[in-house]
Amino acid sequence: MSTPTEASSASVGLPKLTGLDWKLGVHISSSELKKISQPFVSAVANFDGHSAVPFEMSLFEFQYLAKHLADITKHLADLQA
Repeated sequence: MSTPTEASSASVGLPKLTGLDWKLGVHISSSELKKISQPFVSAVANFDGHSAVPFEMSLFEFQYLAKHLADITKHLADLQA
């Protein structure tokens, strides 16, 4: 018989995140606007046994993601305790 933690991890079936490479950049200008100066985060997520997934988001979206990932990590640690 499996423990609740083993059963829940076995039933989810999601790939494991093995790495996240990111860099911060600033959009300087575009064909429509002379000066933008908007920060962005460009990232590549690596998953165990799957292709890398590149994505780009605004700095605000990245901060939102980081906060929620920290919350999820805390909740998962509480479940294992």
